[in-house]
Amino acid sequence: MLLLVMLTRRTNLLLTEQDYWMLSALTKKKGVSMGELIRTATRKVYGGGVVDARTELLAKMGQLAKKAKTKGIDYKKLVEDGRKY
Repeated sequence: MLLLVMLTRRTNLLLTEQDYWMLSALTKKKGVSMGELIRTATRKVYGGGVVDARTELLAKMGQLAKKAKTKGIDYKKLVEDGRKY
């Protein structure tokens, strides 16, 4: 099941060098974008502690997709084998 979250508003944010590099390091560690880190933090701090479950699920799915070993898979053969049944 694929859940889509539409982002509809844009804003600019000025950060100190220290804050920028801290967030930059976190993006690499968590495997999410800086925007996603900021959205999650905003929901946690100002949203009453409720984090959007769909966003968390999408982030986890993205991390799993990065770890998937799909190199060398013959998708055409899989489709043809599936059509036999």
